[in-house]
Amino acid sequence: MPLAGHGLRPAALRRRAGRPQLKRDPLGGGAWDSSTSEAQFQVKLNFDAGLNPAEPLTAERAVQRGSRLINAPVSFIIAAGFLLGVWLFGNSPLVLVPGLSGFITAWLWWSYAIPRWRRWALRRGVDPKQLQRLAEFKLVWPKGWFLEKTEFRIPDEEP
Repeated sequence: MPLAGHGLRPAALRRRAGRPQLKRDPLGGGAWDSSTSEAQFQVKLNFDAGLNPAEPLTAERAVQRGSRLINAPVSFIIAAGFLLGVWLFGNSPLVLVPGLSGFITAWLWWSYAIPRWRRWALRRGVDPKQLQRLAEFKLVWPKGWFLEKTEFRIPDEEP
C-alpha cells in the first residue's frame, strides 16, 4: 500500500502534535533587563576618605593617595600569593602556582582601581598632564604603552 495520498508519513517526517515552542525566557522573567541580569561586581573606592573635600587636591597628593590605596593592596596580594605557595608547597616548584595567581589577582585589582583613581583626581580638579607625569612608573604606565592598555576602562555614565 503506497503512503502518498493517504496522509501517512514515516515517523521521522511527521509533524509533532501540539508541542509549544520555547520562548526566549521560559521561566517567565519578562523583558530582559541588563542591569539586573548581568552579574555585577563593583567595589566602591572612596579616595576622599580622610580628606577635606573643600581643600583643593594637588597632583602630588592624588598620586600619594593612589599609591596608598592601589599599590599597597597590589603588594599585599602578590606577597600573600607567594607566602601561601611557600606554606602549601615548601620548596616545590608548585610554589609558583599561588604566586602567579597572586600576581594575576593583583594586576586585576590594579586594572580595576586605576581608572577610578584617575577619574576621582580629575573630578577634584587635578591637571591631567601633571597627574600623568607624576604618576608614571609609580602608579601608572606611560600613555600608549601596552601595559597601560590593560586598564579596565569605565563607561562615562558610571558614578
